[in-house]
Amino acid sequence: MTGLRLRRGWKIAICQPEAPSAQGCQPTVLSRYLYRVTGDLGTYYGSKYRGACFGCRWLGPQSDGENSATEDAHDHAFPEWRSLPAIEPYRYDDRKKRARLAQQLAMLYPPNWPDRRGPTITYRDGPFGTRHVPGGGLFGGYCRPVCDSVTTAGPPDTSNSISSCCNGPLSYVRMPLTPR
Repeated sequence: MTGLRLRRGWKIAICQPEAPSAQGCQPTVLSRYLYRVTGDLGTYYGSKYRGACFGCRWLGPQSDGENSATEDAHDHAFPEWRSLPAIEPYRYDDRKKRARLAQQLAMLYPPNWPDRRGPTITYRDGPFGTRHVPGGGLFGGYCRPVCDSVTTAGPPDTSNSISSCCNGPLSYVRMPLTPR
């Protein structure tokens, strides 16, 4: 829990990073379980989440969902993430394809994105697979899904704002990358 001071009841959420993966601001998500104890029995009422930063110890607002807390943390650590191009989903176990995609994306993403362990945005079709996966991105950061239908096009067009499975507008086009 490098650098984070957690208040009573808050802890790093299950499957979220427990240490920074690079220098500077690095996002994680905290969770807090809500229980009510009556006599000897406890009843679970849900969870609250909030984004947090390992680099500067920033804490985001409380939220009802893990994805929205993750987005808050990324708005803090990587403010430019919402303007990144989305790519087709890739298999996590295909190392050669992941290396090729990372090399291609490094040219499209902001400077030092791979070194900062910035997120990778992937297009998802349908309501499943919409969790923001820590460590699943091509550069070691989060793999972030977007879920609306989009057009396949060439270079990114950031004038096209759409809604997605993310909390706010996200500007992107579906980026086909060179198959090999």
